[in-house]
Amino acid sequence: MLRIVVIIGLSTLLGLASVASAQTPFVLDGIGQNVENGTARDVGRGGWGVAERDTLNPGSLNPAAAADLRFMQLLFSGAGERTLDSAPGQDRVTWRTHLPFVRLAVPLRSGKLAFHAGFHVKRTFEYESYTLFTVDPFGQEYQGYETYQRKGNIIQIPLGLAWRPLEQVAVGAAVNLVRGPVEDRLAQTFDDGPLANDYSHRLELEGHSVTASVLVSELGPFSLGASVTTGYDLTADRTEKIEAVAGTFTEQDEVAMPAEYRAGFMVDLGRNWRFGADGAYTAFGDIGEQTVWPGDLCDEWTVSAGFERRLARKERGRGYVSPLRFGFQRRHWGYEMNGSPIDETVVSVGSGVPFRNWRGTIDISLSYAWIGNEADNGVESQALRLGLSISGLERLVF
Repeated sequence: MLRIVVIIGLSTLLGLASVASAQTPFVLDGIGQNVENGTARDVGRGGWGVAERDTLNPGSLNPAAAADLRFMQLLFSGAGERTLDSAPGQDRVTWRTHLPFVRLAVPLRSGKLAFHAGFHVKRTFEYESYTLFTVDPFGQEYQGYETYQRKGNIIQIPLGLAWRPLEQVAVGAAVNLVRGPVEDRLAQTFDDGPLANDYSHRLELEGHSVTASVLVSELGPFSLGASVTTGYDLTADRTEKIEAVAGTFTEQDEVAMPAEYRAGFMVDLGRNWRFGADGAYTAFGDIGEQTVWPGDLCDEWTVSAGFERRLARKERGRGYVSPLRFGFQRRHWGYEMNGSPIDETVVSVGSGVPFRNWRGTIDISLSYAWIGNEADNGVESQALRLGLSISGLERLVF
């Protein structure tokens, strides 16, 4: 079963790598877009999952959940996005694919202790803008266009342990390596005339944080979960280039990144149905004046809620009851544009199917997002997103 997941996962990676990327124009400013929505299973029910307990398919939003593993797990999660951007007098459609989450988890003691590692994309930047212009330096007009491109990712690589000391309590701890390049490029190209200008600004980011989490389950119909990721220093090696004069400038910046807090609950409603809600908060407004990212930073928060009918075997006969998920999410971005806050509203649905013998699942999600407001921000986006997650389980061979 694990080999099937690897093959599907590699095929997904190759497919994602072959598609041109683009994103909402809001990522041209500030610290990019938060894409921490979890797997397609999490997204389908609104993005919650900090309080979820599932021994066959541990959730990805709370590291403590991996303590329940009884088989080795390999998890891939990817998504595709179609975005319609609207601004005064113009509309633009862009397409993007990305792989936000990969995890390998190994039980060291079945249902009690597990090790997990992988990577997930925390924030992402991907957009291009084009502007036509005319210059008249020598009494003759030259036509040209200016291209501004921003691309990159901030990736977190967790290495951690999850332990269940009590039947109702699991705890987790992980060290997170934070890495990622972010590049801004400005190119001016003339149809016929002076030499083109090309400027680039590249950041190589590096830092590390620690995440501690807890999951308390079976409190009657309720489960509770919480996690905190410590604040950390993020080092940014900055390189600036001017191609026309072969000039290169280097310097180093350091930003004290704020702590991240998550909490959630889940309640069993009976007949395989359950309801869950999560909240997340990061005080980016505390960073203050800094030079790594432009834009007016503010505190970022997310609220997620939704319903899920769990995958379950039928009470009579063969087969299973298919999962059904739907939910809602509201996110206040960590910076402003045009002097106004950026708010994102998402509605989503999802489902999935199990592998044979329930050794893993394939989950899908479909969500629609409204980002920003044209009247306040000068631009607004609507994004249709299709998510796919593949989780495979295999017995250890040693």
